[in-house]
Amino acid sequence: MKLIVLSFLFVTSLWSKDIVENSFILLTKKINGYSYVCSGVAISPKKILTAAHCLDQAKSIKVIKEKTIGYRNTYIDVVEFEQHPDYNKNYSYFLNDIGILILEESILSLNKIISIKEIDPTEKVYRIGFGSRDGTNVMNLFELSPPIYNHNSYFFVYDSNSYSGDSGGPIFQKFDGDYYLVGIHSTLEGRSKTFNVSVEYFYDWLFSDLEI
Repeated sequence: MKLIVLSFLFVTSLWSKDIVENSFILLTKKINGYSYVCSGVAISPKKILTAAHCLDQAKSIKVIKEKTIGYRNTYIDVVEFEQHPDYNKNYSYFLNDIGILILEESILSLNKIISIKEIDPTEKVYRIGFGSRDGTNVMNLFELSPPIYNHNSYFFVYDSNSYSGDSGGPIFQKFDGDYYLVGIHSTLEGRSKTFNVSVEYFYDWLFSDLEI
């Protein structure tokens, strides 16, 4: 397993620029006044995918355009958000842990959106997250071994690098030279295993409103 923490410019020389551009920091303000960070990925010009638990008790959400948090950040407002109707944190923290955000304006052009594909359990995965490390939320990239268990709607990966703020971050695989979105990061179990949501399984729900 490789841990890669690099600058945006250098990363794009190693990985596809598109998967970096498709990944975003979410800043959520809860109804109790506290704010917290999650990660997300664009699946259409005005729609961001993240973990459902990132939307618990959310009052307002903004998407940061930059790949790190700083005093010069620019934002796009979220006008609507929704957790999957079958998500129930009292039953499971990772089952159906998927949610969508509708943006006030487009964040990417359609031709830059990464396509969704069913996960291949024999291939390694690439994860992006914006979790806090050394007190700073910056983009972190992880090259990980193939899933250790794959179910229709979720999969497990050996991954000890999950931190607060990584939830909702995209997981990609590479097929025939191109990257595809296969999952989003949900939760860390113990010290070295993560639960992740299979995006393709929820495709119909994610795109029930094709105009967005």
